[in-house]
Amino acid sequence: MKRVLLISPPARHQRPVDLIPIGLLSIAGYLRKHGYAVAVYNSCFPDQNSYDQKIDDTTSLIRKYAPDFIGIGFPSDALDAAATIARTAKDLNREVKVIVGGIHPTAKPRETVRIPYFDFLIHGEGEITTRELLDALIARRNPEQISGISYRSNGIVIRTDPRPEIDELDDIPFENRDLLVDLDKYPKRALGQIHTSRGCPYGCAYCSSSIIWKKKVRFRSVGNVMSEIAYLYSCYRVRDINFADDNLTLDQDRVAAICEAILERKFRVNWRCCSRPDIHQHFSPAVLRLMRKAGCRQICVGFESGDQGLLDNVGRGVRVREHEKVLELMMHAGIRLHVDFIIGLPGESKATLDRTFRFMKRIGRRCRPTMSVALFKPYPGTRLGARKNLIDHANLYPEFKKIFDLAEACNIKKLSRDPVYVGRKLLDNISAPKNLGVLIRSTLASFKQT
Repeated sequence: MKRVLLISPPARHQRPVDLIPIGLLSIAGYLRKHGYAVAVYNSCFPDQNSYDQKIDDTTSLIRKYAPDFIGIGFPSDALDAAATIARTAKDLNREVKVIVGGIHPTAKPRETVRIPYFDFLIHGEGEITTRELLDALIARRNPEQISGISYRSNGIVIRTDPRPEIDELDDIPFENRDLLVDLDKYPKRALGQIHTSRGCPYGCAYCSSSIIWKKKVRFRSVGNVMSEIAYLYSCYRVRDINFADDNLTLDQDRVAAICEAILERKFRVNWRCCSRPDIHQHFSPAVLRLMRKAGCRQICVGFESGDQGLLDNVGRGVRVREHEKVLELMMHAGIRLHVDFIIGLPGESKATLDRTFRFMKRIGRRCRPTMSVALFKPYPGTRLGARKNLIDHANLYPEFKKIFDLAEACNIKKLSRDPVYVGRKLLDNISAPKNLGVLIRSTLASFKQT
């Protein structure tokens, strides 16, 4: 039986998060269904290891597992790591075939497949394409008949016909967490990541979602979603679910059906999801209350900016005034809100940053959401991906810092009311008096700042 190792490589300057590589696991489950021995290694899992150590650990695993095929899925930030891992794999075994996919390869296929350590590149969704490619390589058939791939032949990049999107998402196995290398190091909340759909119909200029999904949305059936929750509930005792869809709340009736099914099955779960600021336009307060009853404890919404001009420039399609309507809906429904902001978008200035800062301060005092702030990076393949020298970061640094500090203060103030969070922080720092002192001082300062 041919052995396949799928790898999520680390990024040198990206903060790791304890999420499972759900895309690679989906491919792995599909390959196992068709007779392959598969393992998935998440080398960007957060731990104390440095970037170089993560690369060394990945090399050790490749040496130990001795795969016939290696698949690497990665964003742009991890391109260098992917190339290093592929080169090392080739050094260990000249016959191993390296297949790449994910956001960066799909956005920049010609540049990516020209890297000599990458043998094949998969565009978009990987389940069916990967299985067909592996079958062809094992049978020594010409890969030009496989839809949705790129590869080199005599120095020329060959790109085959596009592959249609998978319509029947229920056909993809979800029993795949056991394929994770070092499964025992993952907290239960990480294993509870679920995608009930693929795609987003919106076209925000900075977002990479449309690179893979082409703005087409497909849904799993409610029954199939419930089966995955039951699998996580019974096999791994998962009680915290992260519905990681780009936007779970696209269809009010479908969300209501999921909630009713959770209540009917008596799943005692807490869950969170993502939405847009215009949720109030197509969601009734009654459905939000139903979500709360079914275990929804937090909704993450991308506010992005407090300046209307910036939102219009990136095709966000929402009004700043809608943001506060969302806050009111969440408060009345008893659902916590987490809001995302992006600073440094094209056209950002001291004036736009000041509007965002004042907006953050107002909602922080009024509604106490938790917040995250990201510095804009142009992703290849997006409408903003090719732009350079967008703003003067050095000139705006004081405003950037002020916004980051405000978000941190709001989060500390909010989370300091949560006994679970406080208990975890105390346990983490009780053996280090200096760290404990910093924690106490930052908590007290947050109440003054906000």
